[in-house]
Amino acid sequence: MFRSYPINDRIDAGIQISLNEKIKEYSQRDDTLILALPRGGIPVAYQISQKLKIPFDMIFIRKLGLPSNNLMIIKVELERRDKEYRGDKPFPEIKNKNIILVDDGIASGASMKAVGPPEIINELKLFVDDVICIHQPSPFHAVGLWYRQFPQVRDEEVHEYINLSNNINHENENENHLN
Repeated sequence: MFRSYPINDRIDAGIQISLNEKIKEYSQRDDTLILALPRGGIPVAYQISQKLKIPFDMIFIRKLGLPSNNLMIIKVELERRDKEYRGDKPFPEIKNKNIILVDDGIASGASMKAVGPPEIINELKLFVDDVICIHQPSPFHAVGLWYRQFPQVRDEEVHEYINLSNNINHENENENHLN
């Protein structure tokens, strides 16, 4: 049986999102920052960043598979993951910024993604100014079903995208200072 997938891979998801008219309004704006949710959101956000010429960084807001609800353990684990990917680079300034939160799909509402069930998307709209979700299949089942290729994003890939982003963000800062 032939199956049609609306998204080829995470790179394609980023390209599709960047073509959305709502998100194009933020293109090349100094007051806008893309925050990606590692790991799956990193390749998606990188593509959006490239197409719209706005910087991207990452933020950890995810469910952690921990045996207890100990907030200190959660805090330490999030800090460890942040340090692993970010190194000594500080978290970007977000005050007075438009934040575009990006991930590769949404199943529960615990993070923001490119594919999601309509009922979760509608629920998110209560908490944010806008939600851009390029595909809202019903029934939904699972994020990976809507991608032709949906491998796990490896830590090495995340580091590569972050390094590329750091170089591009630095070049953009230099261009802004020259103008």
